[in-house]
Amino acid sequence: STGDTRALRFDGTVVESFRNDSLLVTQRYSMAVVAGTETFQITYEDGGSAFDVQMAELRADTLILTDPCCDGFTSKYVRD
Repeated sequence: STGDTRALRFDGTVVESFRNDSLLVTQRYSMAVVAGTETFQITYEDGGSAFDVQMAELRADTLILTDPCCDGFTSKYVRD
């Protein structure tokens, strides 16, 4: 942990990423349900993310993003 506060704002087809209330990147995305699961695949279109694709799960007020296998990190975002 870096001690930073991170936030994501999804709005229609655009996602904004913040660190310590400062906007880092705005990019377009699309989302599709992975058949037979409760998982979504998020595809980022503008190259502003470290990865082109992430897997996502929504559990109550928590968004869980999983990076591709080469990295393997999982990030959790809790709704305010």
